[in-house]
Amino acid sequence: PLEYSFTERERRALRPFFSNVDRKVFFMSGLPESVAATLLAMYSRLKNPRGLRGHFVDNMLPVLMFANAMDVAGLDTSASWETLQKMFRAKRLTALDAICEYDRAYQELFEDFVRKAADADYWRAIAESDRITDFKNRFLDQYGHNSIARPTMLRLCAEDVSILFAKTVEWTWPGTGFIELSTRYVDFSGKTQLPIGNILGLLDGTIARMADECIETSVAEYRRLIGNQFDGPFPEFLRRLYRTSVPNDADLRAGVIGESCDVLGNLLPCATLTQLGIGVSGEAMGSLIKNLYLDGTPENIALAEFIVAEAERAGHSYFLRHYQPTPWEERTWEYLTPLGAPRFEADPVSVVDRRIALAANARTMGEYIDKLSKLPRSDHDQLPDEFRLATIITQAHMSFRGWRDAQRQSLSVHKRSRVTPLAGFYRYPKPAPPELHRVFEQILSINEDLYMAMCAAKVPEELMEYPMAMGNLVRYQMTSTLKQAEYCNWQRTKWGVNDEVRQQFLAVEDHLRQEYSWWGSLSRADRIPHYVFARGKEPIALDL
Repeated sequence: PLEYSFTERERRALRPFFSNVDRKVFFMSGLPESVAATLLAMYSRLKNPRGLRGHFVDNMLPVLMFANAMDVAGLDTSASWETLQKMFRAKRLTALDAICEYDRAYQELFEDFVRKAADADYWRAIAESDRITDFKNRFLDQYGHNSIARPTMLRLCAEDVSILFAKTVEWTWPGTGFIELSTRYVDFSGKTQLPIGNILGLLDGTIARMADECIETSVAEYRRLIGNQFDGPFPEFLRRLYRTSVPNDADLRAGVIGESCDVLGNLLPCATLTQLGIGVSGEAMGSLIKNLYLDGTPENIALAEFIVAEAERAGHSYFLRHYQPTPWEERTWEYLTPLGAPRFEADPVSVVDRRIALAANARTMGEYIDKLSKLPRSDHDQLPDEFRLATIITQAHMSFRGWRDAQRQSLSVHKRSRVTPLAGFYRYPKPAPPELHRVFEQILSINEDLYMAMCAAKVPEELMEYPMAMGNLVRYQMTSTLKQAEYCNWQRTKWGVNDEVRQQFLAVEDHLRQEYSWWGSLSRADRIPHYVFARGKEPIALDL
């Protein structure tokens, strides 16, 4: 159930655009694409205690109401929205009801907005009517389901879901895009983890208590090391260490906050709750739900059923096709084992040179590389499609928290192992207080004890992940074409990227340079080993 509610006026504003106002899973529709995309993007920095719908009525709706009526507020029509916001703050008008009740003209603007908004029930009835269903079925027979489903974009929101749920959803590729709450914005004043102990308690009370204690210890150490206002031992250590290197106070503060969240986020359990905005094509909708069933946690199964029910309520049942896993898919849905040495597999240079040169209609690979290296190229120009003809596969270990970031580079195909303590725990390579390493070792030890107890109690492995800290190393596999690899290495070795993620892509870059003598002529990867911080105005290289 929701821990918050909306007033009747707010509900009137929400109903045309959100499929419900009292559940944590809902679809968003009816807004112009640019407005919808802007709203969905707020998930990455969302602080509103009432989620995306709360942000809509508190912040975006006034923008829409007054967009072409600034004169109603007594301001010049050319006045900026910031000016109107300042006026509202000065009058303490911080909620929709307060704005509407302050001035009759404001209330009339609201009523005009609601009248012009689409009636969600009306459109839902049309979408599910016999006439429209017959129309869609005729098109289905003539053109096929995909012809209609592929260009359709549905916007799905899931709030207060675990990070593990979010990662399962993000297996769905291509045809999907995601915005997920950064762990630095987790609100520890309220409920912050899925109550996995309640589920484990159905299997074994002792295991449930151990899991709860494991989670509580991890979160307590996170909060202690980071402090209430980033004044804990780790951020204070960073401030003292880099005060000279980063003399600008604003840059130092941004760098310290970012580094503290990146590093200490490894202490947070996988059960940590997040917010997720999903743009999914109608064609990919079935795969998204299917993945939830295949990963098979009680949370995933419950949310899959919520999504199916909500899709039917919102008039999207047409896209609920092929979402039940087949026996074949159930038997082939596997995770990598957590052990195994890092390795790279790239197509042999002789094969690659011949294949690409032939496709590019060049006499030799050297001739083609020489041509490409002389052509002007903007930042976002990718290698020609001929470089799709060769691939590189990377298998290595990194923290689950870091892998979450690497997986977002969705041009590549990703796979990972379960989150367990079997492969070890993340180690911070930069200068750090000894206390940090001691705490990481302590949490690893607690995770190991819990994991062994869960194995002995025959806890299903899909439930074992929840209490595990995100700093546990997972084995991952990333497969890219050379076109994708060059672009990903450019993107993920920039100085503003998390250090652990940079190291993984730098390793891929180094291997490609060893494998192909011409790679350095085309690559734009930043090969500086480490930077002081991944935030701030200027990159500052770190000499270790």
